[in-house]
Amino acid sequence: MALVSTAIQFQDKQTLRPKLAEVCRLRGLVEHNDWHNDDPLRQSLRLVRWVKRLPASLVEIVDAPVAVWSSHLNSVPDPAAGQHTVRALLTFAALIHDVGKAETFQRLPDGATRCPGHEAVSARLAPILCARFDFTPVETGFICKVVQAHGEPYALFKKQTLLPASQQQEQICDFEAKHADYVVPLMLLACGDLVTSHLASIRPDKYQAVNKFYQSWLRRLGSRES
Repeated sequence: MALVSTAIQFQDKQTLRPKLAEVCRLRGLVEHNDWHNDDPLRQSLRLVRWVKRLPASLVEIVDAPVAVWSSHLNSVPDPAAGQHTVRALLTFAALIHDVGKAETFQRLPDGATRCPGHEAVSARLAPILCARFDFTPVETGFICKVVQAHGEPYALFKKQTLLPASQQQEQICDFEAKHADYVVPLMLLACGDLVTSHLASIRPDKYQAVNKFYQSWLRRLGSRES
């Protein structure tokens, strides 16, 4: 894990390039849309720093006891064979979550950009990247699932705005059942992805709506963990 830590710190470029060259290719793919106004590598690094500061970075925006989140983040998903905590796995997932944008990057005629389906491409690349480090199969599966689903909380937010109140909680329950083994880290990653984006400055109204939705959801999850 020392090599992973070095790569995540992004202090040793000679270590990073051969091990995570796919991540390095994100540099220079400047995005222009509601969410981003720089390259995906910079955003991924902001997200890495946000995850590494958990739970403090979360408590700043969600009122929940630190001990609740610390307990979950310090748990080990694969105690029988692995040693990496949820925090460590989530940090690596944050680093590679947008790696698929290099393959899906599109520039529209008006200058805006998009990366349709980048989550699926990132999830396809994730096992290859994980295999270069000392992750167990269980840990690799955890990382791949979080990377694959990291856009789904926002997709659910958009769906919720079109549903009557009576159906909104049902949709959330279905989502949590689908992602039962990793719903907390998934929501933490989604929240960090929002906070470290440029949405707050580009579309503050949209940012506030999504942030409110995520905060409410995380409070419920936090109350269950306590």
